[in-house]
Amino acid sequence: MSQNQNSTNANDGEENNSLGFKKEYWQDGSDSLYPLKSKPLWQEDAITSFSDWKITIHSEEDENEDSQSHNSTTYYVHKCYLAVGERSCGYFTSLFHLPLQTKESEHSESILTLPPLCVTAFPTLLNFVYQEGTLSLNKENVVPLMELARRLENRALERKCKKWAKRNMEENVDGCSFVMLRHSLELNMEEVQYACLGIISNQFSCMFGVSSDVGCVYVRGAGVSDINGIYKPVDHMGTQSGGAPKGFVRQSKVRGKLANLFLFRQKRQGSWEWSIIKVEKSMNGVPTDAIRKMLYFVKASDETPPESGWISNGMGNYPPPKIFNIQDPTDFLSQLPFPLLLKLLRSNTLDIKSEDVMYEIVSSLLQSVIFENEDQKHELWKCVRFGQLGQEHITKLMTCETLPWEIVAKSVIVRLASENGGGSPGGGIPAGGVKRSLSSDDDSSTTTAAAAGNESIYNTPRKKARIRH
Repeated sequence: MSQNQNSTNANDGEENNSLGFKKEYWQDGSDSLYPLKSKPLWQEDAITSFSDWKITIHSEEDENEDSQSHNSTTYYVHKCYLAVGERSCGYFTSLFHLPLQTKESEHSESILTLPPLCVTAFPTLLNFVYQEGTLSLNKENVVPLMELARRLENRALERKCKKWAKRNMEENVDGCSFVMLRHSLELNMEEVQYACLGIISNQFSCMFGVSSDVGCVYVRGAGVSDINGIYKPVDHMGTQSGGAPKGFVRQSKVRGKLANLFLFRQKRQGSWEWSIIKVEKSMNGVPTDAIRKMLYFVKASDETPPESGWISNGMGNYPPPKIFNIQDPTDFLSQLPFPLLLKLLRSNTLDIKSEDVMYEIVSSLLQSVIFENEDQKHELWKCVRFGQLGQEHITKLMTCETLPWEIVAKSVIVRLASENGGGSPGGGIPAGGVKRSLSSDDDSSTTTAAAAGNESIYNTPRKKARIRH
């Protein structure tokens, strides 16, 4: 190209720039000038991007306040992106096709009042509509984006969000189910709430435990099956684990062979990592370094073992494990709306070690949570399936002064204790107590069932939930 041609193109660029275009928005080409996008089109200046519509976002949080000045954000957008294509929003497609003049069309502006979570997620929705980069979903934005997709009728975004949520909820990556449940409660999304509760129900024993298990970790899903289980914390791991000052330990027995399992953090080659090692015992029962196997590890400096990201060290079979830090369930359960709390605790597939755990959970909730009325306390007691309690808890139940006996007939509890060899505190069956079968097809249990509210409440064992590793 000649020098004159270069000069002409440069002058053309200056002329275009004088029309109001930003100089950096244009770039010299071999034959002509062409626009160069440095950021998403909806973030560009309204004039230079030929914006023909704007969206003003208000937060519901501001609307509920008495203050006269409310913060709002305005986005200068384009009808062709909002209303055309597979990523378009049905709301805007319908709006732009209305034959009658509306307040929105008169001012070329849509004013949306959204929950705070959706206000934060709105730019991500615009990036998706404008097909800018890869949609970045995470546990913090997936539920708000799902709600935005529902409100603005963006089916493509809704499908992607649901697909991501299903995959990550089932594995509960980094506590995904808890964050999504919290957001779905804030946004009043019942379908998501029930889906999260289903996942939490199926993994309940991994996440929560009775007081003796709190602080332990639960290892699950590893290809080396004998390392799966509950690990208890210890202050010092000893020389077998490499001298780690703190970690978790458990014992396993496979095909008659005992082994110590260690989960601990150590510094190797200048970086921190968590490891799981297995130390098998020799024929005389003494651990030796010759049968010390490092199975899985993950690079991390966290004070607690990471939930995911574990890889094999060559000796650990696929898949790698998932780690759950066992917590006291009271804090989590006390934050649930009462109907959801009952739905979770009454679930027939709630994953708990035994019904004794449910008794401890209900007792703890009744002691630490203020309920609206006595009826709620009665409903909470109905979550315990009394016929499945162990002998120790049946005896404890007999001395419980706060238990409303109109829910569980005292004679039934004494009979169960007697059948298990414990008898009643006073010996024998009290007056009015009748020894009856608790099978569901026995008509004689009708009176007792009525007293308890539902016969299955105290008789039917919970089903084993199908867990996806």
